Amino acid sequence: MKEKRNSSGKTLSPTTKTALLIWAITTSFHLYQFIFRNSPAVLGDVFARDLHMSAAMLGAFASMYYWAYSPLQVVMGLLIDNFGPKKIALLGLSLCMIGVFILGVAHNVFIACFGRFLIGAGAASSFLAPIRLSTIWFSKNHLAFAISMVSASGKVGGALSGVFLLGFVGLFSSWRAAFIVLGAVFIILFFAVWRFVRDTPEGRFVAPSGKISFHSIARQLKTVFSSPAIWMVGIYGYSMYLPISVFSDMWGPSFVKTLHGVAMEEASKTTSLVLIGSCIGAPAVAYISDRIKKRVICLKASVVASLLIASSLFFFEHSLMTTYILVTLFGACCSGQILIFAIGTELMPKKLSGTATGIVNMINMAGGALHAPLIGKILDVMWSGAIDPNGAPVRSISDYRWAMSTVVVCIIIAGVLTFFIPETYGGARKKGKIFSE
Repeated sequence: MKEKRNSSGKTLSPTTKTALLIWAITTSFHLYQFIFRNSPAVLGDVFARDLHMSAAMLGAFASMYYWAYSPLQVVMGLLIDNFGPKKIALLGLSLCMIGVFILGVAHNVFIACFGRFLIGAGAASSFLAPIRLSTIWFSKNHLAFAISMVSASGKVGGALSGVFLLGFVGLFSSWRAAFIVLGAVFIILFFAVWRFVRDTPEGRFVAPSGKISFHSIARQLKTVFSSPAIWMVGIYGYSMYLPISVFSDMWGPSFVKTLHGVAMEEASKTTSLVLIGSCIGAPAVAYISDRIKKRVICLKASVVASLLIASSLFFFEHSLMTTYILVTLFGACCSGQILIFAIGTELMPKKLSGTATGIVNMINMAGGALHAPLIGKILDVMWSGAIDPNGAPVRSISDYRWAMSTVVVCIIIAGVLTFFIPETYGGARKKGKIFSE
């Protein structure tokens, strides 16, 4: 743990118990919102039937989360840097709660999209807040690992979403009633953050400039946005996060269902293995990176492994058991993506870590906003027009392979970028480098 000093020079030693409690509460927010983020992959057929959506419309509905989440990363990052993570986490929890309630009562696609947009807007702080708190409460030697565990918590939420949502829908015999009940959990998390979370060991958060103004905020944005390395790191993240934001969160279950002819529930469980793999891979690659004090070599290894697995998964015939293995390995191999947040904070002054993380994650999460509808559009263009007895479109595995090939292309782009991303050496100060606290 870090030792903090107050204005009088006295040493303040925050206890491990306090730090872990704060981390656990804010990380629980990230875990829980992931269940709703992943809901179109689990309940996509139900949403499409009840709200009369085509594949393109369903993709657009799913992308509403990302259209809010991605651009608001910058806003939330700035707000966290200037007002503290606690207040912004409370704001995010409020928006998520309202969004889930609206989606639960929606009876047309426009209201449903608005509810999902609000969920995305609230969730925009769920990742940034615990990361900012990690930079305050934990030492830099454990930063990548702490960030990876925040990310892993979200993957746990996504992995559980299928069983969790389908279980509650079955319990209440209605996805609408289930959403109303589940939305109330955000109220519990709100009061937990309000009661137990502290921004700093001293208990008081100070803005980077000491005084918040338009000029100071513009200066913060210019510092981060003008860094080419931040953009390269973000685009790498965009490409390497598609296995989750596009495959696991949205189109993966339909791909597996078509490939193996299994029920949607089984297909959803299969693609959730991406998240299980990421839960294992992200902490592992972060631990290795922290130990060797290098980031870029881990990014390169992640690209090579992901490219091999993606090609095998999307373009070759294999058994369902092999699919289980490939999907799990896909999640583990793409986990080098988690290092982009450590790199982002290490490239910028520490006082701007919230803004840096927000901008990196904005680019990273744009995959869900841009790529999910793109794949839906490709599927609509490739569709033969055939429908099943329930009126749902029947698509061939060839349709899905054409659509998923865009994921492979993006992984190749990520590999090219690794030759230009600067090495940060785990945040260590190096002669001639631009890193600072």
